[in-house]
Amino acid sequence: MLIAFLGLVGLWAAGSFLVRPIQGSIGAPPPDLPARAVAFAGASGEPIHGWLVSGTEGQGAVLLLHGVRADRRAMIDRARFLHAAGYAVLLIDFQAAGESPGKAITFGLREANDVKTSLRYIHQQLPGERVGIIGTSMGGAATVLAEPDVQADAVVLEQVYPTIKQATEDRLAIHMGPMGRWLAPVLLTTLHAHLDISPDQLRPIDQIGRCRCPN
Repeated sequence: MLIAFLGLVGLWAAGSFLVRPIQGSIGAPPPDLPARAVAFAGASGEPIHGWLVSGTEGQGAVLLLHGVRADRRAMIDRARFLHAAGYAVLLIDFQAAGESPGKAITFGLREANDVKTSLRYIHQQLPGERVGIIGTSMGGAATVLAEPDVQADAVVLEQVYPTIKQATEDRLAIHMGPMGRWLAPVLLTTLHAHLDISPDQLRPIDQIGRCRCPN
């Protein structure tokens, strides 16, 4: 009984850790990336912080979306590559990440609002430019979950989980072996308690057919 209780306590703590904001000062952009700090209002009214890199007029712009428990710095190499090719680039911190305030990481669900807000900002700042998205992990999931309201001309999705259930089962199996798959439903229950989100709301595989732009 004690072992079972301690196991449940451990899973609750793990759930708390996974959704906890990862915030802090980002600092200046790298010297070889001519970016300027920007901030604009997110869907919640809190600001979304990021870097905007100018590009060659008419070449297009790309929104870079980082993965879970990361921030805009995870996308710097992609930004360098795109800037060298003449693209304008916007790197953001999702809500509850980097310098953007927020109460919890939601694995793409509420971050989907940040995608839509960021796209509107790009279109306002760079009217007439074609806009693409590169989203990795949670950034890709947020892009898919934002459909059908994604105003982009092309999307690149990297390492997007099909469902939060499968992602949780796979991650626990890696760390705990076959027992991990049995514990996944318990961990998902704690995430629901922390976020008031159902696992059924985190199923990018059901949404990807709504993508209206090349990907």
